[in-house]
Amino acid sequence: MSAGKALWQSARNLLDAQVNLDKLYDAFDRVELNEDDLIIENDDYTYEGGDWVRPVWNACFKVSKRRNDGKKKGQGYITLAIQLTCDPGHDDGWDYGRQAKVLAGYCPSPKLDDWWEFDTANPDGAGECEDCTPRGSLWVYGDDDGGWFYAVQLDALDSVEAVDECLVNPLRALIKKDGTPEEVLGPIKDKLCIPPQSA
Repeated sequence: MSAGKALWQSARNLLDAQVNLDKLYDAFDRVELNEDDLIIENDDYTYEGGDWVRPVWNACFKVSKRRNDGKKKGQGYITLAIQLTCDPGHDDGWDYGRQAKVLAGYCPSPKLDDWWEFDTANPDGAGECEDCTPRGSLWVYGDDDGGWFYAVQLDALDSVEAVDECLVNPLRALIKKDGTPEEVLGPIKDKLCIPPQSA
């Protein structure tokens, strides 16, 4: 293939991927919830569609609980991030290191400064994330303050139903503590990017 044809095909692939990534990003809104005991609402969208040059996009959702007086009390933040690529790590042995993925994280702090903000280095190509320890299907924040995230293979999110199955329902269940992480994530284990486990 000539350089011109290769460049054309690469650009065409980017444009086609952009359309699908916009649809996925819009589907992230499905995580929103307004129930008596839990409220999840979009907090800060910075992406307006049509420009997927950046390798990682983060969407942040505020999690609150409704108090008896009807007012909301901040509980934490959900981050949904599309990581199209990542930096190489110290080890090339992680099966999912060279794969696009969606990262789904929860930070139980009501301060916006504490939310997960993913980039190409966290997690890296070896599955390492600063100050995090793999625990089963999750990465857990080092001081065990309740912060965690998991990763889903981007290819698995090919429909609205898949977004519900892999992101919306597990996030809600994990935040509400409706089962252990193993129970909640077990049914979608084949769609996850399982973190590398230490020996």
